[in-house]
Amino acid sequence: MNESILQHYLETSIYTYVGAYKDFVLSLPDDIPSIGMLVCGQITHPSMYFTEPSPYLEETYLGKFSSYPKHRFKNENELYITAVSMIAGILRLDETGFTKNRDVTKRITVSRRQASVLFSAILKAKGIPCRSRAGFMDFGDEGESYLEHWVNEY
Repeated sequence: MNESILQHYLETSIYTYVGAYKDFVLSLPDDIPSIGMLVCGQITHPSMYFTEPSPYLEETYLGKFSSYPKHRFKNENELYITAVSMIAGILRLDETGFTKNRDVTKRITVSRRQASVLFSAILKAKGIPCRSRAGFMDFGDEGESYLEHWVNEY
């Protein structure tokens, strides 16, 4: 790939700049699948409050979400729009850092967009060119509706 394009994907924005958390981010694992699983383990997607729990999802991504009290539902998309704010929110709920199997009550509740931004921010801080991409996806309802979906390219 063209060197100038790679350099462009290393640049940060107000959303992907990790600021004072750079040393913390650099202490996270370096392999991309581990970073992805770690990011997933710090957040809960708002739709999970209304999704029937499954053992696969709970064991793989969500933790014991079936025990999370529905009256605590919150969507924090507008509160956590930058990587810095997400990292601060995660650490405020549990100062031990980004942990595997984080208790669901100590996760921030944000959508795929925020997860993608946080993942991009971590990769960029580690010197891995990355970008967040948005599109629309049919999540299994045979084309009746398409929902916003975010992914990362690195």
